[in-house]
Amino acid sequence: RPVQPERSTFEDRAASPPRSGTKRVKGLPAATAAAGAAASGPAYRPRGADGGGGGMVAAMMRGELPETTKDEKWGSKEGPAMAPLEDWEIRKLEREAKKAAALKEQQEKDAVVQARKDAASAEKADKKKLKELKEKLAGLEAIKDKDWDEMTDEDEEQLEGEVALRAEIAELEKKLPKD
Repeated sequence: RPVQPERSTFEDRAASPPRSGTKRVKGLPAATAAAGAAASGPAYRPRGADGGGGGMVAAMMRGELPETTKDEKWGSKEGPAMAPLEDWEIRKLEREAKKAAALKEQQEKDAVVQARKDAASAEKADKKKLKELKEKLAGLEAIKDKDWDEMTDEDEEQLEGEVALRAEIAELEKKLPKD
């Protein structure tokens, strides 16, 4: 705390008195530490020390796996023979195969329906385009009726595209079925 408010010097307080009573010992009491370690066993246990686990060699030593013969090699393509499938496993596999077949069949049906829809929409678009092109051709016929001195540069440019327009109309008429 400051001695005077104007100065920035501080004065230390006296130390607080020690607490009453006896001083406690750090750590665990010696009797309980020895009894606890003996009762629970060592703190470190190596992997598989409780009887389970271990590798394939340990399992063979315990008789859980058949021993390999000299003809067999580690990492050979042939593994230990698999146990035969249970009835419920076979039924499950059959159900999954049926579901997969039904799903594939449904997808094929959907693909056929979608192809029909696409063909119908393409035909509709072609009919619409043919109608627009015929209207353009009719507009060009009106431009052709003008005398040579009444035609503008834009009219002449439109007439130059007439051959391509007639070719496109002929192509669309071949593509579309006759109504």
